Amino acid sequence: LEIERENQAEVLTEVKMAINDFDHSIEIADYVSDEDIVKKEKRERKFNIIKLSVATVVLILNLFIPVFWLKVLIFALDYVLVSYKVLIKAGKNIAKGKVFDENFLMAIASIGAFILGIIGSVTTGEYHGFEEGSAVIIFYQVGNFFEKYAVSKKSNIRSIFFVFRLIFGF
Repeated sequence: LEIERENQAEVLTEVKMAINDFDHSIEIADYVSDEDIVKKEKRERKFNIIKLSVATVVLILNLFIPVFWLKVLIFALDYVLVSYKVLIKAGKNIAKGKVFDENFLMAIASIGAFILGIIGSVTTGEYHGFEEGSAVIIFYQVGNFFEKYAVSKKSNIRSIFFVFRLIFGF
């Protein structure tokens, strides 16, 4: 990537556009202290741990509820609790013309599992199977959680932007 501009603001704008063209899910924020970033990451990690724990407990407890419509309702709420960010990202990516990304595929897989489970439950009379939709998205989110945690420990991309900022005086 080569950008030649005299105005530093134009360089930053060009860099942001280039990164967005490469991967639109990357968000570039203005300079924030490392301390603030660490606090934000810790809050997000705690929230995700609590969210995934609650979703898993609800998934397990819901297996023992005998009323079909109540099970479906609770599984649907559990699914939305865990998957709302994935569904929003998938929608945004579709709007930008990037259809086959991991968010879209996970949304299709989990919604498909949920629907097939409901159809199977109605046709066979055995009320089980649709919990797989919630389980699929919970496992996906747990994997994402560990991936983000590992990446944050492995390399610190913020330090690269800090150096970039020091060099160009932004």
